[in-house]
Amino acid sequence: MKEHSLKKIQYIVIIFSLILFVSVGVISISSILEMNGEARIVNYAGIVRGGSQKLFKMEMYAYFTDSSLDLQKRDNLTARLDNIIDCLIDGGLVVSDQKTLIKLGDPIFEANMKRIRESFDRIREEISLVRAGKLPDEFYSLTETYFSLCDETVGDSENFSQKQVNKNLTLLIFVNLLLLVILILAGVNVFSARKNKAKAEALSEVALNAERESRAKSSFLANMSHEIRTPLNAIIGMSAIADRSTDEKQISKCIKDICSASDHLFNIVNDILDISKIESGKFELGIESFNLKQAFDEVGSMFQARCESNDLIFKDTSDIDESIWVSGDKPRFKQVMINLLANAVKFTPSGGEVVFSGNVKNADESINCNVYVKDTGIGMNEEQIKKLFAPFEQAGANVSLKYGGTGLGLAISRNIVNLMGGEIYVKSEPGKGSEFSFNVIFKAAAPIVSSETEYEFPDLTGKRLLLVDDIEINRHIVTAILESTHIEITEASDGTAAVKEVAESPENFFDIIFLDTRMPNMDGYEAARQIRALNRADSKIIPIISMSANAFSDDIKAAINAGMNDYLTKPVAINRMAEILNNYM
Repeated sequence: MKEHSLKKIQYIVIIFSLILFVSVGVISISSILEMNGEARIVNYAGIVRGGSQKLFKMEMYAYFTDSSLDLQKRDNLTARLDNIIDCLIDGGLVVSDQKTLIKLGDPIFEANMKRIRESFDRIREEISLVRAGKLPDEFYSLTETYFSLCDETVGDSENFSQKQVNKNLTLLIFVNLLLLVILILAGVNVFSARKNKAKAEALSEVALNAERESRAKSSFLANMSHEIRTPLNAIIGMSAIADRSTDEKQISKCIKDICSASDHLFNIVNDILDISKIESGKFELGIESFNLKQAFDEVGSMFQARCESNDLIFKDTSDIDESIWVSGDKPRFKQVMINLLANAVKFTPSGGEVVFSGNVKNADESINCNVYVKDTGIGMNEEQIKKLFAPFEQAGANVSLKYGGTGLGLAISRNIVNLMGGEIYVKSEPGKGSEFSFNVIFKAAAPIVSSETEYEFPDLTGKRLLLVDDIEINRHIVTAILESTHIEITEASDGTAAVKEVAESPENFFDIIFLDTRMPNMDGYEAARQIRALNRADSKIIPIISMSANAFSDDIKAAINAGMNDYLTKPVAINRMAEILNNYM
């Protein structure tokens, strides 16, 4: 009887556990659906804000360039925003995405959305007037209020959604805790123990991976500190020597050493920027037509001289027909070959040999190019090979200590090769050298006449330049570079001062503007927009050149979208500055 009662109790516990388990599932699914719906509301509130910003930029760009530019896109974007705003107010289907929005149920959000609807309708009417030729002054004013309201609405929706999430999480935690107690009473402690063991093993593996990554990054930072400080020490030291010296030969040598160390430092910074672009997904390849044999010859001649200076035998056995022209990113293609050859030279002792070769296979309009770099250097074991292409890692701690380097070159090279449709391979044995190879796929291209031009600075006597940069030494460098042009330079230290200089000058006073993008008070983007919006004829046509240390393509696009004509990337290349002045002056 006692055993029967015990089994009955067990059955009751099991049935109650199943009921509670189903209830938890229903509550969980309901909560997830509710949170998903609220998250979608927050997301689409942000889409309204971002989409409106894009629409207004497109309208202004069209106003200052060609009123018919992307008209269909602008109308489609307007219709999409119109539909989303309706759905955010009353719920419903977003036609463009085929996603349904719930009615949030927050009176503050609903009131704000109605105000956004009224503001957006007013802006649409103003857009129609601007398209018809009206000045956009009132349009600017309306958009400021509109975006302020959008920001407030997005913030309110996030707060409301977070409160709902907290409420649902509290309920779920309570019900799950109750379920856990019942399950323990039902005798599932063995299963829980196994599950906890699996979790512990997984967490242990995560912890080990995190520790390995932390050690790798710490080692990388230590190596990077050494790599940066080495050329920096040369720059600072040689500058101090040149400053104290009166010997022209010594000063000339100091300047050469400073230039060499600066190039080395610049290459390190470029590697850091490249790996940053790779990790953020912003690494892109350029497209140009180039002669494939010429690319091989340029790299080969560079390392012929380098190997001779290092007492190494260099063999270039490349077999590339000089008639082959391809379309692709020549600098990045050369960068991979240079990285592999530089490593071969670095790790091959005096008297050793470096072999550079390449061949191609044609397949209709595609050209499959294979590159090989072989050396008789120190070689690597399997464990070292596994680490080769990981960012922040080298073949071993002793390698970085003895040979230096950032450990980024091969990681960058593999990414470039993958973007070019190929793979990179390595074979190596300790003490027997290494062989790296990779293949990339190019499109065939028609031969072109080289467009590389060595520009000279024009005589700009009588011309005026507005130079805007918050860093005094940057302004001094540009002024010194342009001294031979005889151009008259007016300096400004931020965007606010730049707009004031243009606004208070006579029309056509300035012939060109060099405008830094990142400055206090007002950045270059906003300054460019305000200069373009000035009610004077020359503000629409004066060349504005972005001058920025930001090297990402998004920064260049932002400058163009703000109304700038072209860009100079810091550190400024003198030939590029001469090209800009020749093109626009």
